[in-house]
Amino acid sequence: MKSIRREDFREAGTLAKVHGTKGELRFLPDYQFTLKEWVFLSIKGKPVPFFIEAIKGSDEAPILKLRYIDDTVDAEKFVGKTVLVPGKSKRKTIAFEEELNGFTIYDACEKPLGKIIRLLEMPQQVLAEIQYNNQLVLIPIVEDWILFFDKRKKRIDMDLPEGLLPD
Repeated sequence: MKSIRREDFREAGTLAKVHGTKGELRFLPDYQFTLKEWVFLSIKGKPVPFFIEAIKGSDEAPILKLRYIDDTVDAEKFVGKTVLVPGKSKRKTIAFEEELNGFTIYDACEKPLGKIIRLLEMPQQVLAEIQYNNQLVLIPIVEDWILFFDKRKKRIDMDLPEGLLPD
């Protein structure tokens, strides 16, 4: 049986305050993602799973009702706790609102693939349009694929899945 380790998670936001009298908590996410039926909270440095009974409110500050947290006294104990989601943490995270035009994308072998001409914001993800082998190519900017990010050098190293780029 596999144990749950902190290294297998990344921080997704914070439970900011109690909402109402039924143990609901306002969640302030650090970035946009879809909540599933489980959420992990960092308690004494370890990820502890909680079942989400209900989600309401906006995506920017949803209100969560977690199982077994049924009143304000219980909920107060969780204010300020960090919400974790499965996935490896990166040394540096990219704020996609940043202007990435002109950044060069490199593959995992440090071969330059092309400069970002423009970013396209889609509902599910951000796409970078680059000129690659005389073709316009769209590359999803997926945080888990980013190996290295240097704002000063305008460089992004990515581990892209095979078949993403045309031959």
